Amino acid sequence: ACGFGTNGALLKHDLSLADLYEFYERDSEAPILETDPAFFEAQRSQPEVFEVGGIDIAENALDYGNACGFMDEVFAENLIESPPSDRLRAFLAETDIIFEVGAVLDILLPVIKVLLDASGANARPWLLLGPRRDVEDEPLWAMARAHGYRVETINRAPIRYRRLLGEKERKVILEKLTDMGRDPATGISGDFFVLDLVLARPEEDARALPLSSLPFA
Repeated sequence: ACGFGTNGALLKHDLSLADLYEFYERDSEAPILETDPAFFEAQRSQPEVFEVGGIDIAENALDYGNACGFMDEVFAENLIESPPSDRLRAFLAETDIIFEVGAVLDILLPVIKVLLDASGANARPWLLLGPRRDVEDEPLWAMARAHGYRVETINRAPIRYRRLLGEKERKVILEKLTDMGRDPATGISGDFFVLDLVLARPEEDARALPLSSLPFA
């Protein structure tokens, strides 16, 4: 569910999320595919030491992100309904980390399982995930453990994901959290939807690189 590739835009350019908001809130009558790629080309980080791939069912969003250089490979595939293409399997075989933030579990759980299964026996990508807090996420971590992964929360405090859409959404989320027996503060902070970032790594990697040795710990 990468959309047009915001994560790739941030990873590959000398820009902050605030910079992206400012850019996309500008007034412009020019066609975006004439102006936006040039803007991002001027902001590109050098040198690029990694590749980013994006998976989504929204082809127009992928086309835009690809044109702007947010991603090196894009895959317009519905992994819930169809198996990964050979091209995606080849990309996964060289993938070091899979990341996704904010998906609902009904989508995230089956898709992550498909990606891990399709990576091949020799590829053991890390997972950096931030599922919504108003869903029961233990099935996701149980699946990761079944693949031989260690699951660790890496943030010290809940991370702001996005602003709430209004009081109706706030009420729905609070009711879900209460029904699940979770502290509402784990899902909402002020006017923002918050969540945890969870790193899941093969046990051999987790033993070799304890969480405290990583730069964000």
